[in-house]
Amino acid sequence: MKPERPALEKVHIGRKARELKDAYSGAALAPIDDYMLSVFICEGSVAWHRHFDEDELFLVYTGAITVESELGPVFLRPGEVTVVPKGVGHRSASPMRSEVLLFQQRLLADRHNGDRKLYAMGEDGTLGKVNLYAAAMNLAVYVPKRVVSVGHFVLNLTVCQGPSGQRLDPKHSTLLLAQQGEMKLSTEQGDLDLFVGDIVVIPREVPFTLSAAKRSLLLEFSHDE
Repeated sequence: MKPERPALEKVHIGRKARELKDAYSGAALAPIDDYMLSVFICEGSVAWHRHFDEDELFLVYTGAITVESELGPVFLRPGEVTVVPKGVGHRSASPMRSEVLLFQQRLLADRHNGDRKLYAMGEDGTLGKVNLYAAAMNLAVYVPKRVVSVGHFVLNLTVCQGPSGQRLDPKHSTLLLAQQGEMKLSTEQGDLDLFVGDIVVIPREVPFTLSAAKRSLLLEFSHDE
């Protein structure tokens, strides 16, 4: 008999961010395998730096920031995302307090070699961005759209409305983030209401379904097979 799994718990981005008082302070939100989704406060600017072993995803939750890089600058508003490839010098800056999500490797022992495909790159090789709301405009319900990749993870965008079919990943955990609207997550452990800014990690081998009374947007970080 399989051991009983604990009930799923969610974390809210805004509540975690409110605990942060200093510019460029940060807090972990949810681990998923060797990666971490965290929130940091962007206010002012930091020194130029580069990450030699990891791509770095920036997603603005509140406020607005500029990510300057050797590939050119990109201005991000809420709901916009960019990925800085490993090895590229960059810094982030904002004239106001802005709450920003980061998705990056937390353990560097298992280093990855070779180039990684970057879906947010501009056609001219500059640093690009994706507006999640624009990307969702013509999406069919429950048909995920690949937005960007970060290392061996992919960020998918899904429009939720009505009930979904059952989902199950037998190998890897999946991180869900409610981007717009509200939805209900159902598993064998019970139901969980997800509102904007809520995050939950679905362990591997846990079947789940989603439902939404109105059109809502869901972000999903999952392994890129």
